[in-house]
Amino acid sequence: MKEKILKIASFILVFGSMMFLYTSCYEPQEGCLNPIATNYNVHADDACDECCTLPNLILQVMHRYQGVDTFSVSPGDTLLDDFGQAYFLNQFEYFINEVSLTGMDGEMALLDSVQISENGFVQTIVDDIRLIRLGRTSYTIGSFDELKTYDQLTFKLGLGFDQLDFDFFSEDYLLREFQDSLYIGDKFVSIQTDVVLDTMSQVNTTLNVLDQQFDIVLTGMFEPSLGSDLRINVEVDLKKWFEGISVLNDSETEIIAKLSANATNAFSL
Repeated sequence: MKEKILKIASFILVFGSMMFLYTSCYEPQEGCLNPIATNYNVHADDACDECCTLPNLILQVMHRYQGVDTFSVSPGDTLLDDFGQAYFLNQFEYFINEVSLTGMDGEMALLDSVQISENGFVQTIVDDIRLIRLGRTSYTIGSFDELKTYDQLTFKLGLGFDQLDFDFFSEDYLLREFQDSLYIGDKFVSIQTDVVLDTMSQVNTTLNVLDQQFDIVLTGMFEPSLGSDLRINVEVDLKKWFEGISVLNDSETEIIAKLSANATNAFSL
């Protein structure tokens, strides 16, 4: 009996010594403890200082031509108007901003912001301005820190700013990049297309929709997952956007007016 007690005591002593050595050598691990973050570390002991990477809202924008044969549109593709006339679409681009997801539990708040100077006044806006164009599909709009179920995606096509002070922006900011190409008469163009209307002449024509904003409202079901970016596929039907346009018979003014009138009908999920 005495021998058994000694063995138990020895075991407890050895085990206690090992635990002491382990705990004295163990260093608590820092990491992201926000379960929404894409780099959430379940094994971390202490929260790190601003190390969490929050998930992003990403729009996957696909430009298609929905006809008898539906296909993705790339710069330089040959398309047919509603009257069977061919044209070359060298580029098609437009700004979007004020992107929002809404649902019964409220609205998704994007966290990224930027300061702008407009008409001499400085203001802070959500930094979700993106230039959508042919040849690119993925656009990171901004990060968020709440998980909710949403049923509506809205955004504005075209920018409402004028008389911007470009020196106020950093050298690599998006709007500064297009100051010389898409900023006309103190305002950014809403839609710009480079198109060869007459395939025989091969002359490129640049058409600009100016000083207009369009509200795009798309209904669906969007459910962010823990630790993941939220990706939403947006379809843009260029056949609908060019609906009713005769590339040979319509004037440039008429084409611009029809592009404006068709804009909201071209988007779907």
